[in-house]
Amino acid sequence: MPVGILGDLCGPKVRVGVFVDRQPIQLVQGKHIRVRSGDEPGSVTCLTTTTAAVVRQLEVGNTLLLDDGNFRLRMTERIGEDEIECLIEVGGLLKEKKGINVPELRLALSAFTEKDRRDAQFILEQKLDFVALSFVQRAADILELTSFIDDFNRSKEERDRVHPEIIAKIEKPHALDDIDEIIAAHPSVNIMVARGDLGVEASFERVPTAQKMLIAKANAAGRAVITATQMLETMMNSPVPTRAEVSDVANAVFDGTDAVMLSGETAAGKYPLETVRMMASICLHAETQHTILARMVAEVDTSEGGFSFDDAIADASVASARKAEAVAIIVLTVSGKMAVRVSKRKPTQLIIAMTQSWQVANQLNLLWGVHPLILGKFSDTDGALLECERALRAREWVRENDTLVVCSGANEFHTGLSNTLKLHSFGHASRAMTARAHWKDALGVLQHKGRVHSPAIDSDPNHA
Repeated sequence: MPVGILGDLCGPKVRVGVFVDRQPIQLVQGKHIRVRSGDEPGSVTCLTTTTAAVVRQLEVGNTLLLDDGNFRLRMTERIGEDEIECLIEVGGLLKEKKGINVPELRLALSAFTEKDRRDAQFILEQKLDFVALSFVQRAADILELTSFIDDFNRSKEERDRVHPEIIAKIEKPHALDDIDEIIAAHPSVNIMVARGDLGVEASFERVPTAQKMLIAKANAAGRAVITATQMLETMMNSPVPTRAEVSDVANAVFDGTDAVMLSGETAAGKYPLETVRMMASICLHAETQHTILARMVAEVDTSEGGFSFDDAIADASVASARKAEAVAIIVLTVSGKMAVRVSKRKPTQLIIAMTQSWQVANQLNLLWGVHPLILGKFSDTDGALLECERALRAREWVRENDTLVVCSGANEFHTGLSNTLKLHSFGHASRAMTARAHWKDALGVLQHKGRVHSPAIDSDPNHA
């Protein structure tokens, strides 16, 4: 069974340094405190951070949020290039190494750090299916990672090259402004709506509209989109979620997300198994609400990139499946892109993506409604359909004589399967193959008796 594996790069997470005596410090509301770049321990009078760009770029009036927004400072004075003074607007007991967010600034930091480069090298060597890049702010961040992947592949033989899909984690408000450029930066770019840091930096009330906008943009561009963070947060300590959390998960499905993601609920929660079951149950029910999903699909403009044969085939496949009351849409795909296009149209039928690449099959698992399967070797359309029937018969997903829609997009390796659509009765390919074998045997018998002459059989060593 194909299973996609994601490697998550941590990115330039800006943090408060350690404290004197390694004990939490009390930030008193209304008091002033200095913030300095450096690696010395902080204290009740001065916090430190090793990320100099934060201190150097801040201006009077800018906000610093600490510990996911639980503490708020406002810059009041610049003491020097690497030191500022701030007013404590929201205080409390602050622990060391907590995160720092600066909502107003587009930090002069690459999202692809030196540590990320080492981690990415490991990810590529292990041939993982996805690479997630944190704190993406601009298209240039994506290009740094894709250039690194290209350099890695340059010294490899074709069979050893890796082609992971990239997950751009949208956590900074500036990424919302540049989202079109980020998506267009590379064909392998997909989106994660990372609502944790996004909620801190962009403010909580902007998260729902940002989520809807990001999902719509990804769907219009034919890219996968993941919605993440605090989806079933209360299940870390409770066996059941709140009604609001259930609505949150369902609404992400209605928005058009391909996947929803759990984090702390399964990484550190008391009820990880129950959480996964609950998430799956909510999603499965939401996906039966075809009227709501159809309305969402109608609002997504998939023609932004202009007309393509693949889009026309995808539209025709979904329309044909509906009118013919097909039970499944079979997508023959090399790169997986045709399966993406069909998935974005949210058909009510099963989408079964048949590919000869394990990595493509693993990556297609991320898509809405897609069931990827590995296809055996074939040389033409009939051979492909025969292999499809063998794979489906083993899984009992369809029954004999069920109607299927079979489609494929541009296929440089099997040009006879390029931009095609076919209505197919399940079992026909197997029956046709059996019939051809019987006819061949019959012709062989007649030839042997001298009643018929067949150059094709004459040249077949099996009928010598």
